[in-house]
Amino acid sequence: MTQIIEWDDRLHGLLTGALAAWRIEGHAVKNIQQHTACTVHTAAGRVAVQRVTDDGAAPYWEVSALDQDVPLPALPYAGIQGMLRAVRDLLDPDSSGARLVIGQPVDGQ
Repeated sequence: MTQIIEWDDRLHGLLTGALAAWRIEGHAVKNIQQHTACTVHTAAGRVAVQRVTDDGAAPYWEVSALDQDVPLPALPYAGIQGMLRAVRDLLDPDSSGARLVIGQPVDGQ
């Protein structure tokens, strides 16, 4: 049986959980035009995250800050850990380098 992966739902859940774990006020919004992308909105700014699968290379993540005076090009990351670190660094550059544990929610939290 083939499993269809709904990347926008998974990415939305991952980013929402990461914001809670990092104690950063904000929310993630699914991009309805690209089903592999979300935008994170916080007081510090907006960050776009997209899973790229259609350029002939192995799938990877692109992270870009949307609220900079001079927008930087999107940076590629091969894994989820690197992508999450880049998102956190953009949203909270003064944070200490803490570990992030990814797992199933406990008791709906």
